[in-house]
Amino acid sequence: MNPMMDASGFDKSQVADIVKVDGKAVMFPVASFVYPVFVNLDLAAQAGVTKLPSTRAEFLEAAKKMTIADKNQYGWVLPLSLQTPSGVQNDMMSWVWASGQSMMADGKPDLEGKPVVDMLTFVKSLNDAGTISPGIATKTEQEKVEEFVNNRVGMMIDSLAHVNLIRKRNPKLNFDLIPVPVVENYTGKRGLPYASWGIGISAASKHQEEAWKLVQYVMSEKVNAKLVSLANAFPGNVNAQPDFVTSDKAFGKAFEIFKTGYLANEFTGLPVAEDLMTQFDVQAQKMLAGEQSPEQAAAAAQKGWMAKF
Repeated sequence: MNPMMDASGFDKSQVADIVKVDGKAVMFPVASFVYPVFVNLDLAAQAGVTKLPSTRAEFLEAAKKMTIADKNQYGWVLPLSLQTPSGVQNDMMSWVWASGQSMMADGKPDLEGKPVVDMLTFVKSLNDAGTISPGIATKTEQEKVEEFVNNRVGMMIDSLAHVNLIRKRNPKLNFDLIPVPVVENYTGKRGLPYASWGIGISAASKHQEEAWKLVQYVMSEKVNAKLVSLANAFPGNVNAQPDFVTSDKAFGKAFEIFKTGYLANEFTGLPVAEDLMTQFDVQAQKMLAGEQSPEQAAAAAQKGWMAKF
């Protein structure tokens, strides 16, 4: 869509994210469902966690305090089922993006770089400390949410789309939302993992000019605000404000996180993204089982990914 944006004078700064393939803009997120950290405030208070974590070190400390294995209560939950490997994207790589870092370099995988290796080392430290709920290798996102709803985990990274589901499953659950914690001394904007409904234009379309008019219409401030209000999602136009953020405390908090950060999901637009997640998942599981180091896991995943590129 680059030529159309240039020809029409389209203001790129109004778009929350531009999904690119080979440097070319192919999609805008129309409505985004972000993934902050959900915190069980009652479990936090009982554990003596008076300040919700902002850094990885604080998160590890809070997770340790919230973990009481004898009561089947844990600080964090990590779903790495190979059937649905999205845990790699939402629950692992989100730590990389939160600190403004990347799993890519010059359009190619960079899994052996410091950001990804540090993330793996951090996740391993959470596991070594016994703070992650058991059953990581077979756990699904749905099971993760169930554990949070039933007061079995203190913190989880999850879609904002599940707020109403969580409330329905446990109306008494006292929870708050925070951004994914960052590495020490990081002060920049925080990347916020997300899934979205996207819009683009087929290269084979005979009516690209008309299609571009529709794209601009859907992405315009007022139209986008109305659409995302109906969907309980966040806008693709950064100037649009959905209705529910002023009437619902949780959504309002998440919207503040959204506005002060930026959307980040490097799997969007990658070749066979789910296969890449599965490959990384396998290596992460081996690491958590003590079969290899974070560096070895990253190297093995890098080799597999490069074959797909």
